[in-house]
Amino acid sequence: MLSFLFIAFSSTTTLAAGSEVATSDATWTQRPCDFYVSLEGNDAEEGAEIEYPKKTLTCALDPNCNNGLEAESVICMLAGEYEVYDRVRPGCKFEVTVRAIGEVILTAVGQTSIVGVGRTPMNFEGIHFTGGRGTTGAGIYGEAKMRFKNCIWTDNESTVDGAAVMVMRTAEFEGCHFYDNKAKYAGAVRISDIGSASFKDCVFSRNRAHKKGGAIVTQIENKNKNKVTIEDTLFCFNDSPEGKHIFNFRTSTHECTGCQFNTKACCNDHGKVIADKTVEEGSDAPSQICLCDAGWSGATCTEGGAAIDGKEEL
Repeated sequence: MLSFLFIAFSSTTTLAAGSEVATSDATWTQRPCDFYVSLEGNDAEEGAEIEYPKKTLTCALDPNCNNGLEAESVICMLAGEYEVYDRVRPGCKFEVTVRAIGEVILTAVGQTSIVGVGRTPMNFEGIHFTGGRGTTGAGIYGEAKMRFKNCIWTDNESTVDGAAVMVMRTAEFEGCHFYDNKAKYAGAVRISDIGSASFKDCVFSRNRAHKKGGAIVTQIENKNKNKVTIEDTLFCFNDSPEGKHIFNFRTSTHECTGCQFNTKACCNDHGKVIADKTVEEGSDAPSQICLCDAGWSGATCTEGGAAIDGKEEL
């Protein structure tokens, strides 16, 4: 895991977002908590007070289990690692926000997909999604508007598309990190032919696609209606036979501003990314690593800049 790329975040920062990528609405990150979820909670509680939280996110998202749930409600999850054995599906049809208070991990422990947003507009802030397994969107699958702020996806795997997130309509990502996710197409994020997405200040590292798009796959059918914009985002060590980092199925492609691909920033600005020729064909091991600057012995560069047999600069 490339832990040096993780950036500390706050659950109170704001994000410009909206029903379409071009619109703006920062209020969802500023609303106070309406309900609480805790590993020590009880779904029989009302959940409106931090001392009496609910136990499961599934209950908190269902008006039949959470009587007070209404449009624009904010569900705050208290720190902990929550195991998911049955994909979380919201029981409401209106917009809700799920926010982390402290370090919150949703792990499917390699057994199932994590969240199926369906057609419910949802916002996520500060959540770590890991261990998801499924056909498409093992981490998150969504057919509605989705917004993500300071979220992390690691070790999710889809047999077909988008191991971290499958975007069927619209999605906005700010300050999000994607590590070690794997799929046939789009190791991390797949945007459908009628979908739009924006990425800002994100990191994609060591994601892998067996066919196309190591990090992202787009399929823009109508550039007047749909677009994919990427701003100030770092791509490191992603891998795929076609489109090492990004693959576009159509001639209308994504827009990238301030993007970096396998730059020195991937090596903490103290080295360069090189191809590892010693990795066996068909292996899931990363085919690229950092070669540090001469004399550097920091935590992210341990080879001291010495020549490495079988490796070449990208």
